[in-house]
Amino acid sequence: MKKLKEIPQRDPNALRHHNELVVNGINGDYFQGDLELADWQAEKIQKYFEDQLMFSHDENKRIKRKVGKRWDKTRPISYDFADNVPEQSRQRIRQALAIWESETCLSFVENGPDVDRLEFFDGGGCSSFVGKTGGTQGISISTPGCDFIGIIAHEIGHALGTFHEQARPDQSRHIAIHYNNIPLTRWNNFQPVNEDQAETFRLPYDPGFLKYETIFNTNLWGDLLE
Repeated sequence: MKKLKEIPQRDPNALRHHNELVVNGINGDYFQGDLELADWQAEKIQKYFEDQLMFSHDENKRIKRKVGKRWDKTRPISYDFADNVPEQSRQRIRQALAIWESETCLSFVENGPDVDRLEFFDGGGCSSFVGKTGGTQGISISTPGCDFIGIIAHEIGHALGTFHEQARPDQSRHIAIHYNNIPLTRWNNFQPVNEDQAETFRLPYDPGFLKYETIFNTNLWGDLLE
């Protein structure tokens, strides 16, 4: 299978100069740089850390919590566009969706009938919820800045339920984050998701994968990992 990391860019330097962190700003309020959390998702993550403090010495009491819900792969995922999305961006969004269709078992239908749906809009940044939240959920693709096929596909991946590759539970086995080079307020961009919240499906760690956070290419704070 062709890797999703091979998604074409309009500009070979697109991810270095136009990525979620650059567009959203380092002081943004997004989880891990570009993730929006529904209230119930934020509550689960907060409750997880509370449980870790309570049950850190008793593995049998650890509570399993998945942060996202799954889409029904047996039917196309409905999507539409907000009025503020220009036609050029719409075409790139369609291209990004087509890539996910070609590489997965999922399919998408524009202006489909389902209540649970994706809506692409220009919210002044690049962001998405994680997994299916229910009802209409937005994916922000600002123009200019986020309307690169690779970035769009990245945000769609979040809506389908994926976290960043470097946030895998087994992060420490593969990379070392230089937290001393990162402002304390931005540490959440680099901290791994716990195994109770995400599943790797035993796939190997892939630093070139589409969901690898492009923050590592910004050089805002010097060397970030090794």
